[in-house]
Amino acid sequence: MLGAAYKVDVAAPANDGKANRECLLLLAEVTGLPQSRIRLLVGERNPSKIFGFDDISQEELELKLKATL
Repeated sequence: MLGAAYKVDVAAPANDGKANRECLLLLAEVTGLPQSRIRLLVGERNPSKIFGFDDISQEELELKLKATL
């Protein structure tokens, strides 16, 4: 989504990619997509992240995120 962001807090520490993996697991659960259809595009070592999603429209993604987060 351009121009908007969602804040997600995870319990995993931000080392060795643990927090990134936890974010990925959460997004897969919320969207119903397999983890293989979600990619971390930007922010591997930064608190701000950009994820890419395959096989879901932007409208459907927004609805699922708004309903859950």
